[in-house]
Formats: sequence, C-alpha cells, structure tokens
Amino acid sequence: MSNWKLAGLSALIIGMLAGIPHLVATRSDSASLENRDLYITSEDVDRNRLPRTRDVEVTTATELSGLWKAAYTSDEFTGNMIVEIRNEDTSWAGYVVEYTDAYGNSLAAEDKILEITGKKGKKWKIIYTMTYEGETYRMPGHIVLISETKLKLTYDLEGYGDTEVWTKVTD
Repeated sequence: MSNWKLAGLSALIIGMLAGIPHLVATRSDSASLENRDLYITSEDVDRNRLPRTRDVEVTTATELSGLWKAAYTSDEFTGNMIVEIRNEDTSWAGYVVEYTDAYGNSLAAEDKILEITGKKGKKWKIIYTMTYEGETYRMPGHIVLISETKLKLTYDLEGYGDTEVWTKVTD
C-alpha cells in the first residue's frame, strides 16, 4: 500500500473516530435544550421568567372568538360554512354551526372542526379536522389574524394542505 493511500485511510479512520462522539454530543445537547423549560430555577422566579403553560397561551384567543364564514368551491361542496370559535373551559375550539350551499339552502350543524392548541408569536397553533370520503383527518396547522375581520388558516398533512381565508360575520 502506498504512503498516500495509507495516509488517506488513516485520516478517514481518525475522522470517523473523532466525528462520532461529536455527533452524539450534539444530539444530546439539543435534546436537553428542548426540555429546559421543564425545570424552574430560583433565577427564573426572581426574574419573573416562568415558562408559559398551554392554558395561559390559549386564553389569548379571545380576538378569534365569534362567527367566521369560509367559502368553498369544490366537487364535493360549493357554498359557505359558518364556524363559531368559542371558549371551552381551558381551551378554544371551532364548530361549524351552518352549511349553506350555492343555491342558498342552509343546514344547521354542530361539527367540531378546529382545536386551538397554543400560540407562538402571531400564530395560533391548531388541529384542523376534515372528513373526506368517510375518513376523518386531523391536520396540524396555524391561524394568523390578518385584520379584525379576516383570518388566514393554513394546514398540511402528508403533502396535502391548503390555505383558507375566513371572514368575520358581523350583524
């Protein structure tokens, strides 16, 4: 074996032996960073930096409460859906209260389609429930309030996703 091949093989072995412990150490550091809010230190209490709980975040969803209209045009349904976002003890949820087809026929409903699970920045994290061809899908997504009368709802599940703009229903 030539000196160059021996030097290259040695460098490869040394790189692998040095790289594997670094990779393992990096992985364990990121896992400990994800769990850092689980422990509260006296410094956190003194600085008033207690981690926020999910219930505290969700209670800020009052600006989403009320009736919202979503318009749909598809092979399965063309018309409007009225969704009421309301408080349920310690969480917020959205219920379809009325379906209206393209001909103006309406149907009362009480179908839960939306769970608001938290807030991060200006986005509310959600689980959007949709039934398609007899199967029910729970898709993660988020809501962003565009204005006082419009919100943007985005969801995605395994490559199938969409963005909807809902309009606040005013009397």
